[in-house]
Amino acid sequence: MPTTQSKDAGENEKKKQTQLRLLNIHMMSNIALSLFTFSSRTTLLQQLVKNDSARMVNILSTWASSIGAAEFLLNPTMGRLSDYYGRKPFMLMSPVACVILKTWCALNPSILALSLEKVICDGLRTMSGSTMCKAALSDLCTDTKELGNAIATLYSWAGVAIIGGPLVSSMLTNPRVTFGISAIWAVGQLIAEWFYLQETHPVDKRDKQFKGFANPFGMFKLFTISPTLSKLSSMQMLMYLCEPKNMSDISSMFQMESLKWTPSKRDIFVSVVGLSFLSGSKVTRMSMKKYGMYGHTSVMHGLSIIQYLFRAAPYELTTWIGVLVMMVSETRDKAVAALATEEAIKNGLGKGEYSGLAANLRALMVFTSPFLWSSLYNRGMKTGNGGLPFLGAAIAMVASELILRTIKKKSD
Repeated sequence: MPTTQSKDAGENEKKKQTQLRLLNIHMMSNIALSLFTFSSRTTLLQQLVKNDSARMVNILSTWASSIGAAEFLLNPTMGRLSDYYGRKPFMLMSPVACVILKTWCALNPSILALSLEKVICDGLRTMSGSTMCKAALSDLCTDTKELGNAIATLYSWAGVAIIGGPLVSSMLTNPRVTFGISAIWAVGQLIAEWFYLQETHPVDKRDKQFKGFANPFGMFKLFTISPTLSKLSSMQMLMYLCEPKNMSDISSMFQMESLKWTPSKRDIFVSVVGLSFLSGSKVTRMSMKKYGMYGHTSVMHGLSIIQYLFRAAPYELTTWIGVLVMMVSETRDKAVAALATEEAIKNGLGKGEYSGLAANLRALMVFTSPFLWSSLYNRGMKTGNGGLPFLGAAIAMVASELILRTIKKKSD
């Protein structure tokens, strides 16, 4: 009997590891499909508007706001629906949409086709990607530390897409061909996931009835459910505020105006950002093992503060030192995400429901962060210090560490 049980346990662990790998590949493919056509979409739009830059800026801003609104409205409800119907149907939505809309753009590009492709595919990328993947990981991982490592690994695969997607796309000169190849990729993803990706949320563990459409502003209840979840959510807000993508525009302006960097140097910086995602899983695993989940977060807070202080100085050497530190420090949110998930589930939230609420909390910071960083940047430039936003980010990390120290630490 023990031999049989041990064999069954080994088989179950093998199946679990296979599903974890498939979730990582799903996340990577979702992001790669978006980045692969990033430049091609802009090129086609430029041709369609006949180089009318004012009209092009209006269309691009409309796309951005539409994507943000779609994510904000849909994420919480889709999270609840996945607690009722399972994760897989919502994960398959992204490749299905990409097959249809990217094929349309390849065969008959128009402003309407490009708009629907951009808004729907990018909107589904977050919902089908990080929102559903995190919910699925919480289904598979019963241990909080294991979940933290799994989230870090998930984002390391995202780093592969960030580095590889634009690189492969740059080798293609015809934007319609790029869309065609992207559509074929989506077909392959859809077929592979249809047959091999298993449902992680079994019927017997699903909600007995659909809880109804979620209030998109419902993420604020994360601050009322329990004191610990409120503090962890506050830390997440500060970390979302300082995410590389939310500081990317200001960082680029600082590199151009204060550091006088060439486009090639800025491209290297983007690659380093991708590498920071790529190295995240190993850094997180080693750090959590040595310091525990709370200790890991404190160490990454410290490294983040160092990173931002170096990058705030208008010198190339200090900036590169800060960038090198960034390759490690960007793993600061992984343990917090796992701890917050555990606390939310313990207080009665569904795994998909929480994942959707957390995604909206992040969306709120994505929306508000440009206003904060641009305001600090403009004020800093008036006084000759364009690195003021990085000083602001360092202060945010100090605040996050102070919040962490008020949480009653559990045994790691």
